[in-house]
Amino acid sequence: MENLIFLLIIPICLVSYSGLKDVLFKEKYIFNTDEILINKEYFRLITSGFLHANWLHLAFNMLALSSFGSFIIIKYGLINFSLLFLGSLLGGSLLSLFIHRNHENYRALGASGAVSGIIFSTIVSEPFSKVSFLLLPAGFPAWAIGIAYIIISIYGIKKNNDNIGHDAHLGGAVFGIIGTLFINPQSFSDNFWVYALLGIPSIGFILFIVKNTTYLMFDS
Repeated sequence: MENLIFLLIIPICLVSYSGLKDVLFKEKYIFNTDEILINKEYFRLITSGFLHANWLHLAFNMLALSSFGSFIIIKYGLINFSLLFLGSLLGGSLLSLFIHRNHENYRALGASGAVSGIIFSTIVSEPFSKVSFLLLPAGFPAWAIGIAYIIISIYGIKKNNDNIGHDAHLGGAVFGIIGTLFINPQSFSDNFWVYALLGIPSIGFILFIVKNTTYLMFDS
């Protein structure tokens, strides 16, 4: 069953390839605040997640999706995995749209928000599982990776000084947490502490910036 992940990876790769070789194709489907808010092209909230900036960007996201997505498919099934993936993609895009709603022609692309949701679904389901990286073979507890991820995302959103979509990451992560709660309510009873550890700072930050709309004022 874990090989079913390639039913998603293959089309993402094909769409990304089309975007990499055809600029007009990429421009038609990329996340663009003006096109979404002014021209009502809401499909960009989803299609942008199937595009990538370059092959390294694509490879990194697909590697993470393959690793964590296979676990979610085995644990919750293909349908629930698909709902988590698409919901996290949309959640990440909506948070980006809110944060950058006044930033003319802001553009973004990539499946990072959706992948974040799958990663956080894994974390709240199995918080003591080990996560390792290519250059750091030693495993780290999943819950610790989750905390570090949220801190980096919130810091990155506030600073806004790099080319990483931290807002999409955080929005996707929050949907992954909430979506898993609905798919598997038992996980909330079993791992309440990790839901609180990850959910309180991430959801709290989002509620804060929604209420305090001038908090994130960027110079550019």
